[in-house]
Amino acid sequence: MRQFKLFSLFFDVYRFFIFVCMKTTRTNIVLRDDLIEDIMRFGQAKTKREAVEEALIYHANWLKRQKLRSLRGKIKWEGDLMKMREGK
Repeated sequence: MRQFKLFSLFFDVYRFFIFVCMKTTRTNIVLRDDLIEDIMRFGQAKTKREAVEEALIYHANWLKRQKLRSLRGKIKWEGDLMKMREGK
């Protein structure tokens, strides 16, 4: 039983370690000041870090939408759209 508790504790610490380490990544990058200033001026970012994160989120979402658009007409869908819209 004691061995199980130790394993359980190790597993919980390991999961926490993975969660903490995989959540963010530190990096040094060279950025164009004019782009960062535009994002901070026209967006909601108050810091350069927020500006970069906002730009990355926007770009990731744009890439996901492009991937979805590339699937148009390639997936067979069966269903009654009018019936699905009745509840709205």
